[in-house]
Amino acid sequence: MKKSALLAIMLFIATQLAFPQGKYEGSFGVTVNEGWGFKFRYGNNLQFGVSQIFYQGSPLLTGIEICGHFAGKQMYGTQKAFYLLAGAGSTIFAKGYSTFEKTVIYPRVGRTINFTGHLGLNLDLGIDLLFDKALTGSLSVFPTGSANFFFRF
Repeated sequence: MKKSALLAIMLFIATQLAFPQGKYEGSFGVTVNEGWGFKFRYGNNLQFGVSQIFYQGSPLLTGIEICGHFAGKQMYGTQKAFYLLAGAGSTIFAKGYSTFEKTVIYPRVGRTINFTGHLGLNLDLGIDLLFDKALTGSLSVFPTGSANFFFRF
């Protein structure tokens, strides 16, 4: 059993070295105005993903995102350095809120910084367009940004 586990780990490391940048990306970070969260994306220069933001330890916004990398070169991999991000999140699993009580659309522009072929940092700035059914359907606009450490596999 130990030999097969060691062999599996060695094969995983070998494939990671042979194929330096995968299409799957998992990340953890913080977002201004919302809290901290996790993201999972699939793709290279065009990525599709899901996100879960937490506030005070409870789920707040569950979202979907599309991210297009468009310019700049990276030292590691083929993904472009700069990106446009379009996302939408809502209070689907949030405690204390009804489903879709708060919905946020968040367009952003950002920069990917690779530390290695698998580790890096995504930094972005943009705005939050908050639609709040509890406040009679009002729309609020806030500046926002995020910093997310990622691992590609």
